[in-house]
Amino acid sequence: MKSFPDVATLRDSGMRGGSRVFELTGIFRYRSPDIEIAVPVGFVTDGASVPRLFWNIFSPFGAYFPAALIHDFLYSKLSTQHHEGLTRKQSDKIFLGAMRELGVGWLTRRTIYRAVRLGGWASFKKKPTDMNQSKIKALQRHVRTTPDGFWGRNSIAACKAHLRKLMPGISPWPKAHSRALAKFFGDAGEESNLVNLPVAGLGVKYEGQSVKTVRCNRRVAESLGRIIKELSIHHPEVLADYNGCFNFRRMRGGSSYSLHAYGAAIDFMAGSNGNRTTWPGRASMPITVMEIFAREGWLPAGAFWSRDAMHFQATK
Repeated sequence: MKSFPDVATLRDSGMRGGSRVFELTGIFRYRSPDIEIAVPVGFVTDGASVPRLFWNIFSPFGAYFPAALIHDFLYSKLSTQHHEGLTRKQSDKIFLGAMRELGVGWLTRRTIYRAVRLGGWASFKKKPTDMNQSKIKALQRHVRTTPDGFWGRNSIAACKAHLRKLMPGISPWPKAHSRALAKFFGDAGEESNLVNLPVAGLGVKYEGQSVKTVRCNRRVAESLGRIIKELSIHHPEVLADYNGCFNFRRMRGGSSYSLHAYGAAIDFMAGSNGNRTTWPGRASMPITVMEIFAREGWLPAGAFWSRDAMHFQATK
């Protein structure tokens, strides 16, 4: 049995409250003969469970970071959902054992252990979490999975399955591959493939200004029109924070064209649902908005990629 079966995958979330923080983008587990710990997707760590006085000597983001991540989680309020009653001393002992299994030298791990025993009381169970447990439980009930407040692999699969059931039996859209996209939508950026979809009076706003038309691919116009009308009834707040549809550009960090370059993707509420914001832990896009898009066969990025919840695209 591997003590660390998963690799910690993190996203640098910048500075927050004077500290650099990192967000977990994949579930991270630690197993020992006595306990199994699963740190959930969306957990945010700043290494604060290791007293800052010792950071110049032992950075929490050093070689023993996987152990520090586990320790930070056990010190957080979020861990009480799964390890209720676990004391600070027990948490510190788990930290010590994890460092030993990572191959951290005896002197180093004992020094770090002494540091957290002396100063860890200042952050134990005081670390806030970005994950709203009641929100996650409600979402889990909505997608018909166990409402345990932990958004992990099972919840992600249940959410995808829920949205897939709402989609047409035969998708009206192509696969998200350059050749298939060009065959279905026409060449990226080609003006003859685009139309102006009328949306006047439906509450669509871009940076506070009312929008009269949305520039999109002619193949998605009818479907997108139905979506926007549905949103105007049930989610006018989403339409009031429109961020664009057609944009002739390549994908971030890649050479292929974005779905926006075909006019086959649309963004809403980017400020709280950005590319680096984990859904549903920190992003705010409602599942009911995703359902409206899913009924038209559109893929909601937040549910399928666990991030970029502002983004919806007309692909399988």
